[in-house]
Amino acid sequence: HPKIKAFIYQSGLQSTEEAINFQVPVIGFPFTVDQNLNIKWITDFQAGIKLDINTVTKDILLEALNAVIFEPKYKWNMKRLSDISRDQPETPMERAVWWTEYVIRHKGAPHMRSLTMDLT
Repeated sequence: HPKIKAFIYQSGLQSTEEAINFQVPVIGFPFTVDQNLNIKWITDFQAGIKLDINTVTKDILLEALNAVIFEPKYKWNMKRLSDISRDQPETPMERAVWWTEYVIRHKGAPHMRSLTMDLT
């Protein structure tokens, strides 16, 4: 929604992708290793703030919210991330068609099959 000014989340990948797509600065509370990596990437780009669920207080959260809402760099950097992610040589549908046809041309593309498929 266009009126969303900030997104408080657990820093999961799909939510990160949505925030980037819709250019919404974030406040992340990561719980797992992959979530820590996602929010680190966002904070390195200065498009959001990472907080620790174990040490956050009302004042810390309010300060972070005010920062991502009122400091223009967070919105601007999230817009830059969105522009980067949208700059692609083909549409997602064209890419899906190409890879489907690739698998057909290469008779199921067994050379791309993961070796883990044979683990028991």
